[in-house]
Amino acid sequence: WMAELDREGITGAARIAFEWAQLPEDTDMNAGDSFQGMLSLPMERGRMFDLVMRWRTGDVENESSIDGIRCD
Repeated sequence: WMAELDREGITGAARIAFEWAQLPEDTDMNAGDSFQGMLSLPMERGRMFDLVMRWRTGDVENESSIDGIRCD
């Protein structure tokens, strides 16, 4: 990613925010944790995918999905 940021001329605060926002594909989150709107996935630009989110609140398991997301 650093080489791509260099090619695009990304510097300063934007670069720091990007570095801090990189998260694994699968993670355990606790109350108050946030993805900050960014998620790194191993796919090529232009590819379509469906996102499935699963979480637990106490003993209750939840699931939601967003279909047809395109990587840009």
